[in-house]
Amino acid sequence: ALSDKRLQELRAERKPLDNEGEFYRGKPLPPKLRAQIEANETAVEAQKEATATQQAELERVNRIYDTELARLQRLWAGAA
Repeated sequence: ALSDKRLQELRAERKPLDNEGEFYRGKPLPPKLRAQIEANETAVEAQKEATATQQAELERVNRIYDTELARLQRLWAGAA
């Protein structure tokens, strides 16, 4: 949930940058604006990577516990 919230914040930060970029359509962006846009894009990508890493870790942990649960259920049922 925190990752999704951060992505929403980054999108909200991007809107004014895009609006300002509209004034320079067909012209090169000023270095400061270009740097802000690139920083925002980098932050979005980093957040997406962090979200993917968290999801992979969650799946890994769930797989471990599902395997352990299956083993315990066999033991509880009296299997050798």
